[in-house]
Amino acid sequence: MMSMSCWKTLGSPPLSRSSTTLKAFDRCTYTPCGILSNLQIELGRKTITIEVEVVDGPLDYNILL
Repeated sequence: MMSMSCWKTLGSPPLSRSSTTLKAFDRCTYTPCGILSNLQIELGRKTITIEVEVVDGPLDYNILL
């Protein structure tokens, strides 16, 4: 899951449609703005490609893996 502000910092790359409803630990629900596909992240010395849901809401983080 990625915050909207983080997505904008990345240059607002295109999002795919999402039909998911996310529920947080406090039972708040979020409808993602879309899915960011092919996001490359580096873990150790490996680079992997992931998909993340972009959420417009009050998040305490930029990205949650």
